[in-house]
Amino acid sequence: MPPNIAFLVSRSAELKAYAPVIVSALKQNLPVYLLCGPDPENSWPRTPLYRPVPDNMLFPGRERTVYLPYRTNQETTCLLAANGITDLFILRYRRKSQVPPRPPGCHLHALQFMADYLYILPEHLPKVDTVFVYSPKMADIYHAVHPDVNPATLTRKMVAVGNPVLDALPDIKRRRAAIKKKYRLPNNQRVVLLLSLNIGNTFWQEFIFGSPNIWRSLLGAAYYRQFHRVFAILRQKPRQKDIIANLKNWCRSQNAALVIKSRAKHDEPQYVRAAADHFITDSTTWYPYPALELISISDLVIIFNSTSVLEAAACGTYAVSLDISQDDAPDSKGTTFFQSGIFDNPAVSLWPNYRDFPAFLKQHNLSDFSVDPAGQQDYLKTFLGPTDGHAADRIINHVCASPQPPYSRPYSKTREQLQSARQ
Repeated sequence: MPPNIAFLVSRSAELKAYAPVIVSALKQNLPVYLLCGPDPENSWPRTPLYRPVPDNMLFPGRERTVYLPYRTNQETTCLLAANGITDLFILRYRRKSQVPPRPPGCHLHALQFMADYLYILPEHLPKVDTVFVYSPKMADIYHAVHPDVNPATLTRKMVAVGNPVLDALPDIKRRRAAIKKKYRLPNNQRVVLLLSLNIGNTFWQEFIFGSPNIWRSLLGAAYYRQFHRVFAILRQKPRQKDIIANLKNWCRSQNAALVIKSRAKHDEPQYVRAAADHFITDSTTWYPYPALELISISDLVIIFNSTSVLEAAACGTYAVSLDISQDDAPDSKGTTFFQSGIFDNPAVSLWPNYRDFPAFLKQHNLSDFSVDPAGQQDYLKTFLGPTDGHAADRIINHVCASPQPPYSRPYSKTREQLQSARQ
């Protein structure tokens, strides 16, 4: 019997990861269900676009999927059982309440989406049947973040298939002229793309780095009783506003358009919007999603420790990732991800500290940033696995009990080897 596949959708933006796998399932005429909730009509009060309702979830084949809304997690067992769901896909498993209960016999699969898979907590890993990761290196990184996980568990759980999001790249590369026209970008001008930072994540981001001036910083310090940060606030330089102003001037000197891509959940300061020659944010269409299309037609991508560096490398677009981790969140789980070589790889990316960025720009012209083809291939093989456009097909074939994808290899390192490598 073919599987009945469902995808747990708590916000519409998750379709960025799910849509290519759904498209592959539909190609094989498999039933696909979107399990949306909890309470999709009223969720995301500050970002209505993220509500997992049909009008917000557009992608090829959407009309062939079945919409299953639920209000509470307790309803999901009945919904899954009534529709004969055999396989449920998730993206995160940070806490038990994030994954609703399932009827017996319903398999649970997790998709890697950039660094989010690191938040599948080890205590929940036994409940997940498969974690589809990009490459064996991603299993190594997971173990570095969670060193107490038994390597044998990772051997059983983690299957390397590539990144399904990149399955759209061959088509995107054929449509470069149409994509520029879609976003109203000039054909005869080079493009520098800035993927903006969500400055509302931490006090430092919102009231120090992201603040337009020291007065708003001091107001935030008073409101949140962060008086011990006052000295850091007064000496902070450069702020995000300074960095964007420097980038804007540099783009003018290089005869390049500055495109700023935001996300619906970002409450961008006015100075971000004002600096952009073209300001673009999320829409209701998630596959292929705008950031990937824009990266593919750009001459340079500027990011803030963003895993979009992987997409840039796949597109053949050079990335400069500004490192803010030491001042923002030096002890986060993402630190291990940063230190794995993903950002600091001169063949595809550079990783300067954000404090050095104004001086960094003065030392470079736009023509300095070009991907080295040989280094790019090594980078892609290490971090993204196969980029042949069939990652989603490998996932569906695995779920359909086809032979294990030939690219995947057992997680062969022992605990002792991993500890030795970290030392």
